[in-house]
Amino acid sequence: MSNRPEYEGHVEVKVRTPGGITHDFRFAEEEFVASAMAQAVAHFVEHNQLAPGDYALAVVRDGRVEPLLDTARVGDYHLTAGAELHLVNEAPQVDG
Repeated sequence: MSNRPEYEGHVEVKVRTPGGITHDFRFAEEEFVASAMAQAVAHFVEHNQLAPGDYALAVVRDGRVEPLLDTARVGDYHLTAGAELHLVNEAPQVDG
């Protein structure tokens, strides 16, 4: 992770799949969470590390899961470099 001037206005984070696979991403602070989530999902699906589906992003702070709203901007959450975001499956669980 870097604090170089060309990264101003961006945050470098790790995104973790439900299966525990992580990848580093750099998102603009002005980017909508929905766009950041879509980029992460596309990356993991493309690399066969995640099944296509409905996902949301969340951050764990002080042991509590804080969902990130799709309509919020990444910068609204004051994420620090190296923060770990989690992809959370939004599809209802079906038995059988």
